[in-house]
Amino acid sequence: MYSLKLIPILSVLMLVITCGGGETLAPPVPSPTAVQSIEPTAKAVEIPTTEFKVVRAEKGADGRYNAGLEHQEQGRLEEAIAEYDEAIKLNPAFAAALKNRGVAYGDLGQVGRAIQDYQTVISLNAEDAVAYINLGLLFHQIGQPENAALAYSEAIRVDPKLAIAYLNRGAAHNDMKQHEKAVEDINEAIRLNPKEPLAFITRAVAYSELGQSDQAKQDYDEAIRLDPQDSSAYSGRGGFYLRIGEYERAVLDNDEAIRLNPRYPLAYVNRALAYTYLGNDEEARQDVERVGKLGIGSTLMTAFEASIEEAKKRR
Repeated sequence: MYSLKLIPILSVLMLVITCGGGETLAPPVPSPTAVQSIEPTAKAVEIPTTEFKVVRAEKGADGRYNAGLEHQEQGRLEEAIAEYDEAIKLNPAFAAALKNRGVAYGDLGQVGRAIQDYQTVISLNAEDAVAYINLGLLFHQIGQPENAALAYSEAIRVDPKLAIAYLNRGAAHNDMKQHEKAVEDINEAIRLNPKEPLAFITRAVAYSELGQSDQAKQDYDEAIRLDPQDSSAYSGRGGFYLRIGEYERAVLDNDEAIRLNPRYPLAYVNRALAYTYLGNDEEARQDVERVGKLGIGSTLMTAFEASIEEAKKRR
């Protein structure tokens, strides 16, 4: 239902984490280094907002805000920004307009402007946990996990029971190779919300990097139990099997991930690597072609192809 990105504050706030090189994808694919580890990058999940739509008005700041919201809901982002610009000129402290304009800027890839808007929101209200979450996600998008972690820490300061803040900070710790800290944060996220599959996927990544294979496998299994329709859980477990040399199981899990989401690049990446280790070069070649057609970008594609060649040398 939701794409992995920030959407207007009146429904769900979410942002995809990019993979480096300025190339953004949904769903996420691994960075060049993650291709080598064939584990999924941890994603951010949604957080409900307490904001409600401004009462409809034809004039003034509220009217321009409503017009911007309608444009945004229809995907007309430039028009939405223009309306929010006018609303903010009329009311510079209009936090909802600043948030939604930040969302639109993020969707257009203008992350610097999106960050400025969320920093303004925080200057107006330093106790807005949602604003800190989204500021952290924006920093994560441009490859600044340290700043992202600081923003998530502020969200936790405001609301220590906000599970998403611990989960996202755990993902940031994973990106910074601080896997022990990632486990600590995600443990707390799971204590607060034990039914979030992504928390188990993210902790599984940390456990795998720490060499704790049994715990990683258990977390992937739990993520799949909680949501059997989550393609990233199957692909993640497939990546785990690939790492420990169980290539047939890796193929089966990525088969299921692809069945659930035929446009999930990481599943084809993992399956192509598994096929390569199994000596099924023709099947691997077909998956490489599929990844290319999904448009992951030249930097990631080059890293992926290099991983295939390395796998051929190792088998």
